[in-house]
Amino acid sequence: MSVQIVYFPARGRAEISRLVLEIAGAEYENVNLDYEKLGALKQTGELAYGQVPLLRDGDFSLVQSIAIARYLARKHDLYGADIKEGAQIDSIVDGYIDTISKLGPKSNYYYYQNQIYKD
Repeated sequence: MSVQIVYFPARGRAEISRLVLEIAGAEYENVNLDYEKLGALKQTGELAYGQVPLLRDGDFSLVQSIAIARYLARKHDLYGADIKEGAQIDSIVDGYIDTISKLGPKSNYYYYQNQIYKD
């Protein structure tokens, strides 16, 4: 299996890419990180912006959650039949971004593991 999604063991910003892969029926591997592994990964220079999720697709790597989801949708012919359908898909993806942004720090894996944020 050459496709990997590298992220924390949480849905978060990697979930939309996982959903695209599931809808496509594509095989992939979840590579779960903790903060120690993230630090080591940053040292390799593989993370263009020092952030995850990270997609590995053979010899191709990509960061930024929405870029990854769009890449996968295009790869698996799930990006619409024409420019109008593509625009509708973009609208749905942008709505997803708005929703995730509103969740704020409570969507963070670290919150659930250590409950450092207080209500």
